[in-house]
Amino acid sequence: MTMAKDANVFARVDASLKEQAESILSQLGMPMSGAINVFLKQIVLRRGLPFEVTLPAKTAGGLTSDVSKLLKDS
Repeated sequence: MTMAKDANVFARVDASLKEQAESILSQLGMPMSGAINVFLKQIVLRRGLPFEVTLPAKTAGGLTSDVSKLLKDS
């Protein structure tokens, strides 16, 4: 059974991240839309994200420097 593809998803992402992902997906022979469909199907099948999501370890000063940098860049 093939599902009709009749909905759009729009997301703003970092340009460099998008380019890196497209390069890898191209090597796999998969367009970005195919990868997004696989991701969404896995969410439905697993009834959650298809990977573990955890909070980073805290440093003595609070959040890790990686998290602090991400928050500043947002």
